[in-house]
Amino acid sequence: DEYTFKYYFDFTNNQILSHERVLNETFDESIILFVIYETELEPRLFYRTGFDDATKGSYAGGEVETDNRAWWFEEALLGIHQNDLLEGVRSVRLRNQGTPYIETLFSIRDAYAIHFDAGVYIGDNHTFLDLYISYNQEDWIYVERYHLDNTLQSFTESLLPYTDQEIYIRFVGSGASRINIDNVSI
Repeated sequence: DEYTFKYYFDFTNNQILSHERVLNETFDESIILFVIYETELEPRLFYRTGFDDATKGSYAGGEVETDNRAWWFEEALLGIHQNDLLEGVRSVRLRNQGTPYIETLFSIRDAYAIHFDAGVYIGDNHTFLDLYISYNQEDWIYVERYHLDNTLQSFTESLLPYTDQEIYIRFVGSGASRINIDNVSI
């Protein structure tokens, strides 16, 4: 079945009447009643980048456009060194000092999941990468920590708990080792 019953909604009074499939209500007045169903559709790709179509050679903070969407890079660049872990031409390299991060400057709504590859720059010590989301680009909510080594690993994280509003994504490095990020799909 492609549809799942969710609830009855009273549009006139702006309230959910019942989550039960059978509605046993008597009304004293006319109302506009909606029956809400959820579809069981396959997730769609909203955005994908391998960061190969952009350049940024310094760690200074700045905006980067890649695959027609803008990101903010802080203490981050697009690396092409032989010790950078990457697929394709380049990958993000977060610096090994301060609080390096990259974040979307575009909002995402109804995102099912985020997939990305990450690893520690060859020669640096194992470390971690944190994923955050925000509804306003000011208050960041911690989602998950990923432990990284000197191989490019694939990670997928559900974003379903955050789909009620538009969100922004931020990857934050530990600042202890350089970290590469590549192949982000939302």
